[in-house]
Amino acid sequence: MAFLFRGITGIEVGDLNALDYGADPTGLSDSTSAIQSAMNSCSDLGGGTVYLPEGRYLITATVRIQAFTSLCGTNGSVILARPPRTTSPEGILFRIGGSAGVCGLTVWYPDQRIDDIKPYSYTFYTDGRHENFMLASVCHCTVINGYLGIGACVFEDNPHEMLTVDHLSGTFLSSAAVVYNQCDVGTWKSVTVSPKIWANAVEFEPPSYEEIAAYTRQHTTGLTLGDLEWTEFADTRIESCLTGIRIVKGKRIEFAGSLYGLSILDCGTGLLCEAMDERWGTVIADGVIEGREDAIRNLSG
Repeated sequence: MAFLFRGITGIEVGDLNALDYGADPTGLSDSTSAIQSAMNSCSDLGGGTVYLPEGRYLITATVRIQAFTSLCGTNGSVILARPPRTTSPEGILFRIGGSAGVCGLTVWYPDQRIDDIKPYSYTFYTDGRHENFMLASVCHCTVINGYLGIGACVFEDNPHEMLTVDHLSGTFLSSAAVVYNQCDVGTWKSVTVSPKIWANAVEFEPPSYEEIAAYTRQHTTGLTLGDLEWTEFADTRIESCLTGIRIVKGKRIEFAGSLYGLSILDCGTGLLCEAMDERWGTVIADGVIEGREDAIRNLSG
């Protein structure tokens, strides 16, 4: 029977509660299997929402958010992420299916240290396979100290459609997003990439802003955008990265998108364009792009 709970965006409807499947909100025991069991049951019911109440939940392996399901938390739903230390698919934290998503989660990697950077795979990933083809979403999530944030069809040649990213904030030590092979309109709204997210997360005993920014200015790319067809970005803010946005050669075509309300601040290169299809360009409007070396660098010819 469905129930109501107060989620990040207001009153939400839940179908299952992860606590009923053994998820531990203290973070002392591993909740991976319990959360996955709840997601499996939700999928078996034909889809719906699994509620993750306020608490800390240890996850040590990939959780699959199957097609037509969602995992929804509150302001206080914190994921303690201890997946395998690899940038390969085996280290992905959340695999998101079609018409599926995550909402209202804060993700923290407890073993990540600014003086001992550990490589992790994507926090959120969609592969575009079969029922995962379209409408994956990541909404109202914060990643305190991620390595790789959102990935789409990085490891596969599958296409996908209509990825939605809405209100994502985070500090990322490699890249906030690497996305390829989207064959129809995606929507990204209110994305913030900044050392401030980790530095201001006082409950997680963060390093100083200066320490974090010194690293991200040397190592982090905000967004790496491949072949995205007609994707719209609104209110994107990227701060203190080596490269703010990198547009690269796609797997099928080249990037075709629009960026409105764009702020790229204190980056080495604000926007680096390595490839652009001669049939179309891109639109950048109502924003500012700063680069310590170049604001915009076009290598596409």
